[in-house]
Amino acid sequence: MPHDGEGRHPLLTRGGPMAVTIERHQAGRGPPKLEKYPDASVAVLVAERVLRISGDKKLRDKTRDFSLAFFTLHHSQVRVGLLSVRFVKTGVSVMMSSRDQPEVAKGVFAAIQESQKSCAKRALSRAAPAYSSLQRPTAAVCPTPNPADRKRLNSFASPHRISPSRWSPPTAPKFRRTPHRGGLPVTPARPPIPGSGRKSPGAKVGPRMTSEQKKVVEAVLGGKSVFFTGGAGTGKSFVLHRLIRLLKPEHTAVTSSTGLAASHLGGQTIHSFAGIGSGARDAAALAQKIKRSPELLGRWKRVKTLIMDEMSMLDGRLFDKLEQIARLVRQDSRPFGGVQLVLTGDFLQLPPVSQTLPNGKKEEASFCFEAKSWRKCIHKTMVLKEIKRQEGDATFTTMLNEIRRGICSQETQDVLSLVAKRKHSTLTGGVVASQLLPTRREVDAINERELARLSTPPTTFTAADTVYDSSSLNLDVMCSARPKVVLKVGAQVMLTKTFSPQKRLVNGSRGIIVRFTKAPCLPVVKFLATGDEEITIPLDEWVFYSTATTGGRAVELGRRRQIPLQLAWALSIHKSQGMTLDCAVIKLDTIFEYGQAYVALSRCRSLDSVTINSTSNNFRTAIRANPKCLKFYEELDDAAVIHTKTHE
Repeated sequence: MPHDGEGRHPLLTRGGPMAVTIERHQAGRGPPKLEKYPDASVAVLVAERVLRISGDKKLRDKTRDFSLAFFTLHHSQVRVGLLSVRFVKTGVSVMMSSRDQPEVAKGVFAAIQESQKSCAKRALSRAAPAYSSLQRPTAAVCPTPNPADRKRLNSFASPHRISPSRWSPPTAPKFRRTPHRGGLPVTPARPPIPGSGRKSPGAKVGPRMTSEQKKVVEAVLGGKSVFFTGGAGTGKSFVLHRLIRLLKPEHTAVTSSTGLAASHLGGQTIHSFAGIGSGARDAAALAQKIKRSPELLGRWKRVKTLIMDEMSMLDGRLFDKLEQIARLVRQDSRPFGGVQLVLTGDFLQLPPVSQTLPNGKKEEASFCFEAKSWRKCIHKTMVLKEIKRQEGDATFTTMLNEIRRGICSQETQDVLSLVAKRKHSTLTGGVVASQLLPTRREVDAINERELARLSTPPTTFTAADTVYDSSSLNLDVMCSARPKVVLKVGAQVMLTKTFSPQKRLVNGSRGIIVRFTKAPCLPVVKFLATGDEEITIPLDEWVFYSTATTGGRAVELGRRRQIPLQLAWALSIHKSQGMTLDCAVIKLDTIFEYGQAYVALSRCRSLDSVTINSTSNNFRTAIRANPKCLKFYEELDDAAVIHTKTHE
């Protein structure tokens, strides 16, 4: 726990003068409290694992001491003199700046690392005498371990990098292989292809890859530019996350056509990565703009693999523009400037947004497969056909396969009519199904109305935002957490971030608030996935980084700290794309776009979790697929489990 008071231990490392801001978050109690010390002295007591702030005239003779236990260390910009430490349990953040003397921040960073390593060595000595040769007397000023010791210490870390670094003091009497939780992130050896049968030591066995998913991974690792597609629930996001783990981060850019999808991947929008703003100017002008920015130019030069998700929502004209920009900026005449493309999405889901012309008319959306450069850029098109989300519900799977292609057979019509006759029922523990609606305006109106009906007092959670580069990051667009969340006991809520995969508490999990804790004030939720168990939901952080940066280190663009919940009486179909929902009420009467009915229905795992709200039993008007997209998929071989089409 942080504590203030006089120091009793000699300083083992003194960082020097720094500007310090201490931010104390109080959940549900307004904005964070700030303490600013423009001329403080920062020191690290290595042996005692204490971060000490002192010396500023505002402090007088006092100090601010913080125990270096259970903290997150953010060091992506330490080279320019910026460093911050967030203490997980207390919600306190200490932000330090020495821009004029970056060496000071680097010294503090090194000292904190040494403090962690010193603790780790003591744990090793207690756990196994065989490792005692790793211990060395701690020098007065934070020594760097010799290469042999560093290698041996790191050999006990998991092959998976955790970013940002999270660390807590070891307490178990036995030393076990656990994820690396401190110091400089270990450069991982490439882990085995998930599902291949080989296991990393101590790694938990996750979902296994299907044979068709493995073929996608093999093609990408073989250097091919790949577009892999498939219906909802075929594991496109699952494959994408595995590929992100396998590809070299220093040369891989992770992007999406939408901010929400990019947030789930830990990436950024393609507009943000490319540095093109809205992308309205022509390719030559945008390329010149990029060349004038050393950061943007370096980003384009370093990237070797570009990942793009939700390709159905990216306009084909913009794809052509990006391809031309890549050639101009990289000065490489090959398609897309020689960059390997890893693209995914389903063109039979939501389409690109139509652009408004200067005369006020809507310009018809263009799909990426219609782009002039598409066939030149994509070596392989691969179709995933094995549906995992609705596994076990053959009737629902057959229906969705029809609806995806805009077909509403008599059998599908009859089943939907039966589903429409169901009454809206309250599910386990008072949870009611979310309404999926086409527009955000309808969604906000329903959520606000239902919240107002509750007589319980409101609790407001205001996000704590930190933005280092506002030109590259708009948190309200990128982040799934809203800047302000108002909750009450009895409110229907949904997780906006995966909380516990083991308990099936993932992004989209539904629940109801049963009470709030005291000091700190946090919501306690009963989820459908966990029955009667009450789960306290703590504040969480969304951290956004640029990609493909110098030396393989991603530069932090900003972060948001907020409660990972949102009201869930209603949800937009657009926002639900990519989610798996526990239950949903779908108002088919208001569907107006190709693919909307399919996206809404395919969010659920089974027909039992779907309720249809419709004044008409004629569902054929809502179930539509874009003819151009149908033609694209008809050109692929539907007979194969997975079809690879190599373009000349």
